[in-house]
Amino acid sequence: MTTNYGNHGNHGHEVPTEAPISRPVPGAHLADPAPLGLAAFALTTFLLSVVNAGWMDGANEGYVLGVALAYGGIVQFAAGMWEFAKGNTFGAVAFSSYGAFWVSFWWLVEHDAGNLADPDKAVGWYLFAWGIFTLLGGYLGLLTAIAAWYTSFAAVTAFTFKRPMLPVWSRT
Repeated sequence: MTTNYGNHGNHGHEVPTEAPISRPVPGAHLADPAPLGLAAFALTTFLLSVVNAGWMDGANEGYVLGVALAYGGIVQFAAGMWEFAKGNTFGAVAFSSYGAFWVSFWWLVEHDAGNLADPDKAVGWYLFAWGIFTLLGGYLGLLTAIAAWYTSFAAVTAFTFKRPMLPVWSRT
């Protein structure tokens, strides 16, 4: 394939050009990890937000720990890594960050909090710092969890039925 650029700097010579390179879509062979990441985020955020909203005494916060480590932490972090493989930077950063949050929250409450001079204050500042990152907590966290569950469910049903079944709003 050649292109004649006329008198635009190459004195009328034909300059060879290459056909556009077709590159495979990153991660096209992978299922969409977003519904899994959103579901893990939703359930774990909901359970912690029940405590933060005052629906359950903070002394019972330990019931969140198993879910925080396994589902919120490990599963969500894995979803973030799969988002990297698919080329979705936003999903990768969000899910990996929240996955790391839940693993570190589990570690803080399970191992470090008892060794701190003021564990309530330390956990409070820890959650406050992550709240700045996410703008979540309490009732807002509950609403965010519901939105994540809905979006996860919409993505799974759209894949299952090969068409959108529920309205969702695009990130673009």
